[in-house]
Amino acid sequence: MRDRSTGRARGFGFVVFTDAAVAERVTMEKHMIDGRMVEAKKAVPRDDHSIVSKSNGRSTGSPGPGRTRKIFVGGLPSSITEADFRRYFEQFGVITDVVVMYDHNTQRPRGFGFITYD
Repeated sequence: MRDRSTGRARGFGFVVFTDAAVAERVTMEKHMIDGRMVEAKKAVPRDDHSIVSKSNGRSTGSPGPGRTRKIFVGGLPSSITEADFRRYFEQFGVITDVVVMYDHNTQRPRGFGFITYD
């Protein structure tokens, strides 16, 4: 992930695996990138952090099917409004919350947001 205004790395990133077993193995091993030890752990929505058990500072579980009601949506256009965002995703279910993330300095959408379903 990079800072939009400076282009500098923000110190984290995401990898999506097609095989959950491979993702699990990756989280159990140590990793060195460019001479730095990096930590790999499962990405868990903030709402679900309390149900993830911890052992040695590592996530040892993830939410079960159907437990996550909040979804991340990336690649949003800079012209998106919360109303447009809600209108599109209402076709998939009843929405309880819509958040488009804005840049604090420019007050323009940052290109991602979250939808929470009931």
